[in-house]
Amino acid sequence: EAERERLMQEEEEARRREEEAEAERERLRQDEEEAARRQKEAEEAEAERRRLEEEAERARAIEEESRRAAEEAAEAERDRLMQEEEAARRREEEAEAERERLRQDEEEAARRQKEAEEAEAER
Repeated sequence: EAERERLMQEEEEARRREEEAEAERERLRQDEEEAARRQKEAEEAEAERRRLEEEAERARAIEEESRRAAEEAAEAERDRLMQEEEAARRREEEAEAERERLRQDEEEAARRQKEAEEAEAER
């Protein structure tokens, strides 16, 4: 009777240890699943960070290209205005020279007219 009682207790103890081992295996399986889930989340977060970083780099490149294009356009506009200003200055100088030539022509015509009148009077 005592032996049967001892065997039953050992059996109960073995069953309890098996249940504890099963519970431990289940806990480890859940821990592994949780670790795998966290690893996947970390990889997804890293992929998102890289995507955002690449997007930011593309935005910086576009911004730099836009700035460079705007600077080039402004420089081209400054050059065009300077050329127009130079052309206007040349036209003004040419007009001034033409006015001077016409003034001298008028003086010469007036001088000849006076000489002709004096010669007529003398004659």
